[in-house]
Amino acid sequence: MDARGKLAGLMAVLIAVALVAGGCGGTAVPVEPAPGGDTVEPAPGGDSAEPAPNTGQIGGSNPAGARDVVLSYLAQAFGGEAPASGLTWGEKDVTGEGIMGGTTFEYTSGDWKITIGYPIVAPMATIYRTTVDNPASGFGWAGRVDAWGAVSEGSEEVLNARDMALGAITLKYAVQSPPAELSWSGGRTTAEGVVGAETYEYTAGDWKVKIGYPVTSPEQVVYTIEVTSQAAGIQWMGEIDAQGNVTEK
Repeated sequence: MDARGKLAGLMAVLIAVALVAGGCGGTAVPVEPAPGGDTVEPAPGGDSAEPAPNTGQIGGSNPAGARDVVLSYLAQAFGGEAPASGLTWGEKDVTGEGIMGGTTFEYTSGDWKITIGYPIVAPMATIYRTTVDNPASGFGWAGRVDAWGAVSEGSEEVLNARDMALGAITLKYAVQSPPAELSWSGGRTTAEGVVGAETYEYTAGDWKVKIGYPVTSPEQVVYTIEVTSQAAGIQWMGEIDAQGNVTEK
């Protein structure tokens, strides 16, 4: 199993060890994502002119709605590189045989392919994990859409790291922890011309999460994360490695 698979597996395991009470920097503990991470259901309707947060309630079991939210987001973020408006999309259920508790759909139009997977959960807790690819043009995008239509751009590894940091805060600072129902949006903030490093930023109300990491092999990457909320009175900093260990700084 590669590092990507290991991290995904870690995210599915219940936390076996809580953060050391009153601990400080240097204590590494495997942690799973905080409840209420991105969970999205597609919003009804065609391309929206607003890919921004809260573009509309999508709900659950609506992959076509999530697809349209992503298409609107891409049109605004990438212009002519994104899929053209008005494309006709073919739909196919590609859920693996014997898979329980989740569904995956694939949408195709010419060289474009959109894959959307989501768990079978309460409608407003649905998170649509999405990839958009066009081998002919070299375009590739990954992210999540939640049930409220908020888009979080980033690979599953980056988004899992964000959720794990929020989980660590929830475990250790319950009173100051982020509400489970927050709807997160945001994405890549790497400055043009920067090579060898990536940065992402996500917001939900007063909460803000900044993530930075070096471009290296998946099994060696370490995510540096800062979480702040003036309303909650918290500023948290830490690191998460490729094995899912959280070290609070």
